[in-house]
Amino acid sequence: MNSTHYEDFCSRMKNYRKRLGYNQTEMGKKLGISQDDYSKRENGHIIVSFNNMKSLHENGIDIDELVCGKSSNVSTEELDIVMSEYDDSTRPFAMKIIAESIMHYRNLEIMSGRQVTDEDRLLDYMLKQWDEFTMLEYVRTVMHYSQDTMSSKLYVTRKKYRKYEKEIIYPYADTLVNMYNVYNYRPSMYLNLYDRRYYVMQRIWMEFNDEQKNKVMRMGNMMKEIL
Repeated sequence: MNSTHYEDFCSRMKNYRKRLGYNQTEMGKKLGISQDDYSKRENGHIIVSFNNMKSLHENGIDIDELVCGKSSNVSTEELDIVMSEYDDSTRPFAMKIIAESIMHYRNLEIMSGRQVTDEDRLLDYMLKQWDEFTMLEYVRTVMHYSQDTMSSKLYVTRKKYRKYEKEIIYPYADTLVNMYNVYNYRPSMYLNLYDRRYYVMQRIWMEFNDEQKNKVMRMGNMMKEIL
């Protein structure tokens, strides 16, 4: 299992800023804080909050790369085009149907001998939960841990852990590092900064061959006619 440290997070935060060509003052403005406050976060003197990470994400910074050193970029142009043709009222329902279609073709592969992946398990669980899904509850379920065990492994109180699991509050960067070290799932998925269900769909989509993609796209286009 891969591991990282909070000091690594701070170092990558600094390197990422330099790669973008910003000084600390400019980066602080993007986060809505002063240069001094930004410097304290980059140097590890103040823990980077969820709101700070949300601002970083909104400015195009990959939270997964900051936390674990690995980018989570996906490229699914064909699927994105299909989804973009639904309006706000029909997109949620259509996305679930398309997700079920992706899961169907993935299951056919599994029945033919393909190994089940974390993305397969995660999408299957998401489909069963869908509107009530939370990442931490999923992790706790698949690892057969109690809330007490989870809170102990993350070095937080049970009360705080329960708020994380219900997504009443979201973890700061140091806890996110611990989550990655213990469970090795993509850290940004705990923050709900984007639609995680669609991200998992994208991860599986990238492994599909052209025939599978075309079948799912046809399903998506048929749904447009119905909706």
